[in-house]
Amino acid sequence: MNEPRIHFAINCASYSCPDLLNTPYLPNTIDAQLEKVTKDFYK
Repeated sequence: MNEPRIHFAINCASYSCPDLLNTPYLPNTIDAQLEKVTKDFYK
């Protein structure tokens, strides 16, 4: 996929993994959604 942020979007969702987004990833918002889940992981 050549997109490193995808790890934060579709990872395992266990306690030590990033939280899964509770909304679908959509073509017109995917960049903002990936940015959000990546930033949320590092908080």
